[in-house]
Order: sequence, then C-alpha cells, then structure tokens
Amino acid sequence: MGKGFHFVFGGLASLGLAGQANASAWNPAPGKGELISGYVFIDAERAENDRGERFDLDLYDKKVVQSYGIVGLTPKLALLGTFDWQETQIAQPGLSIAYSDASSITAGLQFQTSLKPGHATAISISYVHGIDLPDA
Repeated sequence: MGKGFHFVFGGLASLGLAGQANASAWNPAPGKGELISGYVFIDAERAENDRGERFDLDLYDKKVVQSYGIVGLTPKLALLGTFDWQETQIAQPGLSIAYSDASSITAGLQFQTSLKPGHATAISISYVHGIDLPDA
C-alpha cells in the first residue's frame, strides 16, 4: 500500500475516534484537555496565475491533516498547540512538484479573562512555525 493510502487512512481514522469538541475561549479544567483533528482534500483541473491567466493542470491534489490540542494548566491558564501535515502534488506541462511535510506548528498559552454563564473571553499568545507549500 502506498504512502497516499496511509495518509488518507490516518485522516479518516482520526475522525472516527473523535468525540464532541468544546475548544474555544472556555479553558479546560487543570489537567484536562482535548484533541481535535480534521482532514481536508482539495483537487483542481484549472488554475490562475498572478496575472489572471488561466491554464489547465494535469494534476493538483492537496491533502491536509490538522490537529488542535488544549490542556488546562490552572483554572485560568491553558497550553494550546496545533500541528498540520500537508501532502501536495502539482503537475502541468513543464512543472512537476510533490511535497509531503509539516505545514504549520503552533504552541502557545491561553489566559481566560472573563467567564460568565454562556460567555467567555480569553487572550492567546502563540509561536507559529510554518512553511508555505506551493499552491497552483
């Protein structure tokens, strides 16, 4: 089985294991947390360049597995992070590109500034490390 099958299977398996997601400005209790994952697949037959010229593509496939996690450190402070893995293939006459790599990694803290029934406000600060993988 090819690498693409494992990529798709991993994305679908993460969706099958998912429960209810509650991530937002409501921080989880200390020592509690959650992991939210998603999978995106994009394909295209035509593209447009920076000058607005349209052209046909032989192949454009983009698959992304995204994960978001948060864990409570104190009643008002939480550690959060994201991780995205991207696999992209682009082919047209004179061009062939294939990438498979981490496309974004984030780590940060979220401080809950207000908590009322049905309403919460939080401030987050994060470090983001990401690379731009080509799009058509």
